Amino acid sequence: MMTSAEFLEFEKIIIFDNVIIGNNHLVINSGIINTAQKVLEEDSKQKEILFIGDCSHTNILSEIISNFQNIKVSFRSIKVINPGKTFFQKLISWFKKLYFDRKNLLELIRLFKEDKSSLLIISLISFNLFCFFTKIKKNNSQQILVLLHGEVEYLFQKTSLFKNKLNSFFLSKALCNLPQNTKLIVFSDLIKNALIQRFDFNGNQVIVINHPIKNFTREDMRVSNCVTFSHLGVANRRKNSELIFKLSKSMASNIENGSCRFSIIGRIEEREISNLDANVVLEANCNKSLTNDLYWELISKIDYSLIFLTDDEYVYRVSGSLLDSIQFQIPIIALKQGFISELFDKGGDIGFLCKDFDEMVTVVRQISLKNPKFIERYSTQVSNLKRLSEKYHFENAALIIKAKLAHST
Repeated sequence: MMTSAEFLEFEKIIIFDNVIIGNNHLVINSGIINTAQKVLEEDSKQKEILFIGDCSHTNILSEIISNFQNIKVSFRSIKVINPGKTFFQKLISWFKKLYFDRKNLLELIRLFKEDKSSLLIISLISFNLFCFFTKIKKNNSQQILVLLHGEVEYLFQKTSLFKNKLNSFFLSKALCNLPQNTKLIVFSDLIKNALIQRFDFNGNQVIVINHPIKNFTREDMRVSNCVTFSHLGVANRRKNSELIFKLSKSMASNIENGSCRFSIIGRIEEREISNLDANVVLEANCNKSLTNDLYWELISKIDYSLIFLTDDEYVYRVSGSLLDSIQFQIPIIALKQGFISELFDKGGDIGFLCKDFDEMVTVVRQISLKNPKFIERYSTQVSNLKRLSEKYHFENAALIIKAKLAHST
């Protein structure tokens, strides 16, 4: 069994992500880097963290990450292929991706094996995870942590799409053949329980952490005179984002008299959403991705976060919109859904959980009318979100990971 003292001998953590491009997933990867720093932050000995990812992503990360004392964070760029939009582009991209992914995985294995004091944290698409596990010997002696994101949905959701079925096949094959000293990191007990039930893992093989976020304290605990209801992040069909336009139409008279406003803080995937409404303010200039500074500035000015997810999507993945709502302590108005219900159970009164869209309209209308039964809960909701956000700090994730790594699989 690996003891806590043995665990502290790790001198380097390698984080490898050949999935993300640009400013996507900045919250998760910056949180994982900070978590890794906290894992290593034990003594005065110099430690190192190496993050390997696409240049467009690592460049942004390098600007927002600060080194902890005695820890050096460095970045190495690899080529991550962006899938094309047309069939021909996708076909070409697929062949290029096969080539570069194989090259990057072989280099990663070489780098990992030559440094026996390192811990590896990987985030890979299903096929690459399967390939990686086949190349790592079953009796692997080094510690590996696998970050599982939205790909878990492929395992548990019924789909007719060939691409999703293929992802499910390779992920299932990979998880059925975990190398020794390999553990999975997931972001909810719901996901952990589903994986244990399907693959017969023991409790130590699956680590549950709250998605790491930074510390933030909201100062304004009051509802604005003109209440702002906002959809956070990219608006698309999977998030049921079109419902914000339906909601704004139901509230047309309230918008007209200045008691409320609606906005989307992010771009719209126009191929998926076309039924726009002029009453919803689109904060993204020319429908381009917002800079982090502008995104955070806009979030800090809103009153409520609108979440339209259902049990058809985002049950086995964490919504960035939800995380932003927690981090910035913005009360949530959401439809009932598995993961969100779990969140409300953990956080208490952190907003309004609606059984259907009609109830959501009622809640939004009563808030706009300044009904005391609704708006007097606001300061309590913000305070509860603050307490909930503290559970998501990377310090807590580091403590959980260290404790789990001190146990054998």
